[in-house]
Amino acid sequence: MKEKFQVIKTIHLFLVSGVAIAYFLLGDLQSLNFLNFDEHKMSDFIYLLVPVIAIVLGNYLYKDQMQKVDKSLKIEERTGTYQTASLIHWAVLEGAAFFILFYKTEYILFGLLLIVYMLFLKPSENKMIDDFRRFEN
Repeated sequence: MKEKFQVIKTIHLFLVSGVAIAYFLLGDLQSLNFLNFDEHKMSDFIYLLVPVIAIVLGNYLYKDQMQKVDKSLKIEERTGTYQTASLIHWAVLEGAAFFILFYKTEYILFGLLLIVYMLFLKPSENKMIDDFRRFEN
């Protein structure tokens, strides 16, 4: 089981690192202009929904995948489902972060918050076991 978890931990590390490096290289974070919200139009605030939708959708898809697993399988045999659910969850968040980076750089702060949120979703065996127990119903 440790070997299977090493793979998903590595994938998580590379996903978070990749999007963080993209933000560092392309995001113009040094200027700190993304902290100034005075000059934005009200119509642009629709882009604030992107991270919210990504978080809600990612959590929904994660929960949906976790509930589809065969309950008769041992925890060790459910690792594949956990990996799939986690990858879907991270992909939605990563997609939203890249959308913000490329389409509305003024709101790059919200993309950075998505990256921090992805960091907190680090996979672990205890988290997997807890999530399977929580979503069994």
